[in-house]
Amino acid sequence: MLVVSPGYPNVNACVRMYVDERKAFVKNEAQTEQERAQRLAVASETGQRVAIDCGYDGIMSDKEVSSLSKQIKFCYGTIRRMDDPFALTVTDCTDGSRIASALQRFSADKWSIQLQPASVSSLFPATDLVFLTPDSPNLLSTLDRSKVYVIGGIVDRSRVKGRSLQAATALGVETARLPIQEFVPDRHTDHILNVNTVVEILASIQAGNDWPTTLAECLPK
Repeated sequence: MLVVSPGYPNVNACVRMYVDERKAFVKNEAQTEQERAQRLAVASETGQRVAIDCGYDGIMSDKEVSSLSKQIKFCYGTIRRMDDPFALTVTDCTDGSRIASALQRFSADKWSIQLQPASVSSLFPATDLVFLTPDSPNLLSTLDRSKVYVIGGIVDRSRVKGRSLQAATALGVETARLPIQEFVPDRHTDHILNVNTVVEILASIQAGNDWPTTLAECLPK
């Protein structure tokens, strides 16, 4: 508890200033949180749709599933900060699945996203889907509000190279890849990115940034 002393007017003024500033900060934070909640509510109906396909649970280790759940948590953090948030769906979160259990450790059921037990192909029309995969021959240039951009929920993609492209081909849906080699040609990797990094890149593009700026800011150094 702060004690105000009549013998120290300058100290008292500082204390009152601190209390007033603290009250203003708390009020502003409450307003910010309310505005954020409103944006997320609107996004669930009209936002750009993004899905994380967690249908790879069976081929990942417990450590990889735990890592994926943390990446999805980071994705939600990015979406919460967006002025125009994504409508995020996480698929294949069946009761008792490892990814569902891992997400529950972060109280994901309280997040403003969709946690769905069904597969991505069951939730959305095939004509709406665009699977993002580094193996696609098609470049992603802009985001199309009518599409659902699907990110594979895989941690070690080196073991399952081409799996998401194969899945998309089997479903007869569109694919696209981020234009990393076009704008960052000296990046000597297989363009394997964390799920949250892909979401950060998409969020930056939606915010109106160009690809060179986005990739410079979002790609891990």
